[in-house]
Amino acid sequence: MSAETVVLNDDIRIAAITHTLLGPPPARPPVRHMVHAHDPLLHNPVLRHIVARAVRALRITHGVVHITMRLTPRGPRVTEVAAHLPDDLIPLLVKKATGIDLPQVAAEIATGKTPTLAPTLHRAAAIHFAYADRGGRIELLQVRQPTNDPLVERCVLTQQPGSQIQPLPLAGVEDRLAHWVVLGPNKTSCLDSLDQAAQRIRIAFSDEAQQSRAA
Repeated sequence: MSAETVVLNDDIRIAAITHTLLGPPPARPPVRHMVHAHDPLLHNPVLRHIVARAVRALRITHGVVHITMRLTPRGPRVTEVAAHLPDDLIPLLVKKATGIDLPQVAAEIATGKTPTLAPTLHRAAAIHFAYADRGGRIELLQVRQPTNDPLVERCVLTQQPGSQIQPLPLAGVEDRLAHWVVLGPNKTSCLDSLDQAAQRIRIAFSDEAQQSRAA
């Protein structure tokens, strides 16, 4: 998980909590991210204290900070502090779930303005990155557009026929087939929509296509 944190002098605020599902080792690429406007961890005093300590220890005084943590039996443990906006479209999830525009917040801080951090939306948003379960050269990659799921905000192919990809568990972010973003009132609705959207991806590899033509 990670805390998307806004720092303005002594004012340290957690704008959103991102929950991340990682793929299998050894690569362990991110598979899903989820943001919920009403995440109870936003008000967890231990987590807030740990985030504030990390920011002050690194003497960060201004900006948007992406603080990655691991939950352990002894509480959250910081594993990385990135003094920049997060990647993987996490700022989009934060905006879709809470209405807080992290790039805009970063720009306002950089120009000496005081950003508004009050949420204007109160829902959940999630993203799933699709990986193949086998490697090879892609012959066909298609996505059937959703016809009965209003929660799917977008579905984007990130490979094309002719691309050579690695499968999980060796795949990296460059091997992603597609991603889709879903919106919903809560975590459960988003997870259901992510699972349904995964069924719309169709992929075939060159050797499979040759075999089917020869059969």
